[in-house]
Amino acid sequence: AQVDVPRGTVPQCGNQVCEKPLEVSGNCPSDCRGPSWEWGAAIMVASYQELLVGGFAQQRVAEMDISHVEMRYFGQNDNQYGVMVHRLGPRGSARMDGVAFNRGYEGAVWIDSASGAELQDSVTYRTKLPTVLVTGGVLARRNLVRGNLMVTGIWRESHRGIVLPGSKLERKTRYAEGLLKDKGYETYVIGNVAAGSERSGFIGSGALCSDTNDTFWRDNEVHTAMSGFWYNHYRPIPQALYGACRRIARLTVWKVWHYGIYGENMDVVQMRVAKVKVADAKVGLYVIMAANVKPPAWYPGNDQVMHVSDSLFVGDSGAPGTCNPDPPGLHTCLSRYAYCKKFASPRTRYVGV
Repeated sequence: AQVDVPRGTVPQCGNQVCEKPLEVSGNCPSDCRGPSWEWGAAIMVASYQELLVGGFAQQRVAEMDISHVEMRYFGQNDNQYGVMVHRLGPRGSARMDGVAFNRGYEGAVWIDSASGAELQDSVTYRTKLPTVLVTGGVLARRNLVRGNLMVTGIWRESHRGIVLPGSKLERKTRYAEGLLKDKGYETYVIGNVAAGSERSGFIGSGALCSDTNDTFWRDNEVHTAMSGFWYNHYRPIPQALYGACRRIARLTVWKVWHYGIYGENMDVVQMRVAKVKVADAKVGLYVIMAANVKPPAWYPGNDQVMHVSDSLFVGDSGAPGTCNPDPPGLHTCLSRYAYCKKFASPRTRYVGV
């Protein structure tokens, strides 16, 4: 059961009642959702330098190849992903192929400031969001995430009452966490399926508009989520590499509670959406073209342009359970920042763009 209690109430730990918003792991070590110290299998690979006698240094090169195995009950709560790849260096390598990540206490794979890592033809089931995380900006170049099935992603704010970050910027980004979150540079995101996310399927900034062949981002699919793709304008990449135009293409989204694609654009003059199919979303495409408070030196003050082409938006396909869908399940709507009631009414009309 879940009960909203007034401020000043002392939580009754262990009574099997979720006393929101006060009962959290910080004051109830074993709160209504269980212990907060869960941990399981974890693998970390990293390159490093070892200092030797006489001031010499020796580079230790990391190499990892995991294929056709199952990792069950992996990661550590708020601490360690199932597999973490960190700073491989120019000669390091990390490859995950045909791995089944089955029930984790954290995300499945975190690629941080590493280039050339590969995650392909793998399955993740029941992790905290983001399930697959790529961070590091220009230090995380051309990592490959291809042909993966990512199922059931749990939002941190609905798991053990995790306290929200202090920054409003981080809070808003955290609201939209995806099964795949890309904050790398030229990440190959190809042929992945994201299903059952308490937030979004994918979060990132797409690809450069010059990538008209969709080399880096294509053929991805999202269903049964809060939103399909969340365009993340809090970019970790220098403007010179980020470009003045970003592109989202060859994406299929169906049966989502809020948006097919949502974005807040403050950094580029132009955004392009091409070859996108969205069905059974309250709003198919919604992008706010907002002026930058502190524009970069190159920005001439021109109008921002949103270009949509070769795309299909279907408000109601008539498929079972799509006209008046049930609210999102699990605990995702308990947080006051969940925004589940934004389009809650079945009478809210469907909007394409």
